[in-house]
Amino acid sequence: MSASMYPLLKSDRSSQIRNILIVDDNPDVLTMLEMGLSDNWNVHQLSDGVYVADFLRKNPVDLIILDILMPRQEGLETLIMIRDEFGDIPVITISVDKYYLDLSKDFGANCAIDKPIDLGEVYSKIAKLNTSSQRYC
Repeated sequence: MSASMYPLLKSDRSSQIRNILIVDDNPDVLTMLEMGLSDNWNVHQLSDGVYVADFLRKNPVDLIILDILMPRQEGLETLIMIRDEFGDIPVITISVDKYYLDLSKDFGANCAIDKPIDLGEVYSKIAKLNTSSQRYC
């Protein structure tokens, strides 16, 4: 899917979200999200939560899309670390497990998306977070 399928979001490029970090152990999800988002945002990828802290210390981002179920450091642990060390970076959690998605909101996720991922829903959540008045979606 290309960004041209979501023309209303092209104007969002000039708003506060410019750099997005995607963290997922599934290479297909990483590829799909990068292909779908890279026309409008600078997209970075990591395959495990263990790499997030080091990456964020060197590369500030405006939004994180974070898988919950990963092998070495799962997403809830990564989310807690993000909130403790990096504050209020918006985080969209993704998972096949609705229980963990709900739980992620208790740990500070701004939004949650079920897998399989609908790129239109990702764009919608980014657009909501890109407005100064919308912190959660």
